Amino acid sequence: MVKKVISLLVFACLGLFFFNVSAHADDLTNQINSSYQVSDSQGKDVTNQSNLDYYTQYKLKYHWNMGDNVDVKENDSIQLSIPQNVRVDGANSFPAYNTDNVAVGTVNINNSTATLTFNSSLLDKKINRQGDINLNVSGKNIDHKSKNWFINKTGWFKKDDHKQITWNVAFNPNHNDLSNVKLTDSLGKNQKYVSGSVKATSGYWDENNNFIADNKTVPAITVNQVNNNLEFNFAGAFNNGINLTYDTDANGNPNGDVYKNTVAISGQGTENVANTSVSASVSFGGNANVKYDQTKPTNPNDNNGNQQPNNNCQPQPINPCRPHKVVYQWGWCRPVRHYSWGCGFFNCIDRWFTGIYNWFVPRTCYIFGSRGFFSYW
Repeated sequence: MVKKVISLLVFACLGLFFFNVSAHADDLTNQINSSYQVSDSQGKDVTNQSNLDYYTQYKLKYHWNMGDNVDVKENDSIQLSIPQNVRVDGANSFPAYNTDNVAVGTVNINNSTATLTFNSSLLDKKINRQGDINLNVSGKNIDHKSKNWFINKTGWFKKDDHKQITWNVAFNPNHNDLSNVKLTDSLGKNQKYVSGSVKATSGYWDENNNFIADNKTVPAITVNQVNNNLEFNFAGAFNNGINLTYDTDANGNPNGDVYKNTVAISGQGTENVANTSVSASVSFGGNANVKYDQTKPTNPNDNNGNQQPNNNCQPQPINPCRPHKVVYQWGWCRPVRHYSWGCGFFNCIDRWFTGIYNWFVPRTCYIFGSRGFFSYW
């Protein structure tokens, strides 16, 4: 026993002076199974559609799972590719929670990848680990040729912090004669109009629907806000194509949200046009969950309810790194929970030190090899 205590102290000192081992993060992507689905606002599966509309919002859901034999340590990660038919609006990150609403990792998103990085919570979770990552995305297809519209709308986040949105309303592409025009824009939830942010430009749209300013005078605009509705009133008569923008503060979920607006146009000359209202939305981020089963404790009784023999005093299999050294079951701080005092007080203490000895020695002898310095200690 004394020899074991001395050995332990020597190894500890050597470890302090010569070893500085830190676990590096691993990419576990190749050790998981994963699938994904893209759905529209009605829940319809559109995963295999290549022409998802640029101005329409969709839901992208990943599901993943890993085998019980995969070790997960802090900062290990899995990476999931963004499908080719959708896009994300800017970089973003948000927590991944377990069923107790405790964060077990962080999801980081860019325009090509969603990466889930685990914290230390899964170190001792080995059974049936799986999870979902849900992202707000948009389509990528733009119909550059279509002129079948009278009023159109889109929007974008001004910065990657997703705290402010610029909304863009375009109307009168065919230069109809209009007068007393009013735009009524209904702001969706968690938005506030930024006073003084409205700008309007006169121009036309080329064959690819790109707006070209023509430097003509824009009719005077007055802005009124009634509850959550913005009213843009254009004075007098005009036939200009108008491209208008304004900003709103976005006050929704900072981890991910969808913001929607609907605009309608009225006035003389708007009676027989392709459309008089249109909706638009922007989105970012999402949410994630991780699930697992807890390890079940060993049942001390057999299937018949009979008490099993107490093997606490029996040696366990030979350690492969130290073939001449027997490894015992042991408890780090409370050996009496694992051994019967009937084995003898000093026997239990001896096995407590043996447990420490055989925990430390194999890890060091693996470093030096089975025939290295420690194999002869």
